[in-house]
Amino acid sequence: MTAPSAPYDLSGRTALVTGAGGLLGRQHTAALVDVGARVVVSDIGLPQMQAAIEAVRESAPAADLVPIAIDVTSHESVQAAAEELTRRGITVDILVNNAAIDPKVTSVPGVMHSSRFEAFPIPQW
Repeated sequence: MTAPSAPYDLSGRTALVTGAGGLLGRQHTAALVDVGARVVVSDIGLPQMQAAIEAVRESAPAADLVPIAIDVTSHESVQAAAEELTRRGITVDILVNNAAIDPKVTSVPGVMHSSRFEAFPIPQW
């Protein structure tokens, strides 16, 4: 971990990263750790969260990482996570709303890729 530079010092701040188990979530988490933030690492699945935490700790062993499972599509899950963080005395200052559906790219000709903005079904929003 590098020392935080003055304009980006987030020491004493807590960030919550949704979808932290994915490729971009890990990068967001690592960047926040690099500038001194405590990071609440959240994802829908525990294995993804643990893998992300291990990956970040490889370069920043002293990182202050707090895992918590959150399904951002479920009001009950979000509420339960908020209550758990409050119970633990953790206040979130920063939100990186990174959770997303991650369809893989396909090269099948003639098939419209479902990740395209205009192809998203209304219920997914």
